Amino acid sequence: MGLSTLPLAEAATLFYSSPLMITALSVPFLRETVGARRWLAVFAGFAGVIVVMRPTAGGFDPAMLYSVGAALTYALSMLINRASGQQVTSISFAIHSTVITFVATSVAALVVGDGRFLGDNEGAIAFLLRPGLMPLGWDLVLLAVIGPISAIGFILISEAYRVAPVSLVSPFEYSSLPVAVLFGFVFFGDLPQLNTWAGLALIVGAGLYILHRERVNNRMVNRGWPPIRPKL
Repeated sequence: MGLSTLPLAEAATLFYSSPLMITALSVPFLRETVGARRWLAVFAGFAGVIVVMRPTAGGFDPAMLYSVGAALTYALSMLINRASGQQVTSISFAIHSTVITFVATSVAALVVGDGRFLGDNEGAIAFLLRPGLMPLGWDLVLLAVIGPISAIGFILISEAYRVAPVSLVSPFEYSSLPVAVLFGFVFFGDLPQLNTWAGLALIVGAGLYILHRERVNNRMVNRGWPPIRPKL
């Protein structure tokens, strides 16, 4: 719904607050340790979200909440994946998620798919409630390609979160942000506004700093620092 209304780069930037949410929520949900510096990075990243959203009367678009909501639910799904990683394989996790999504969207299609609730709605709500059409030609090909690409990507990211700490894996998700900005310009002619660039820099910078701190902590542990002192 967010992608149907917002420029690609803006929607992607807001969605990629999810690694910050994963890092923050890993403390109460997974009992993982997040140091003071990484907490500062999380707060800086969320400041970037606010910069992108511009919560003022003239700059705030309610559709931005869809991308933020997607980030939150995605973060929760990866936390569940991490918590159950010792009992559930990534393929099983992906299959269950896909089946549940299929059932939920099928029910939604039966309820609203004929456009009966469309009314005078516009934007993302209209995108959700408009009548469904059978895709033909090139649209059908694109949808067929999206399926296996999404499945492979979801299995890979699920496996990463299953075997490694979430604070280590999540910053790697930022690698697709430059691609989103590039594709938004090439295919849709969208160039991010100045506030989007600023927020993007804060969000990505915070995520990369969290990754840096994780690497520093791992090196200290591998070197036996702080040294273990014998009890007197």
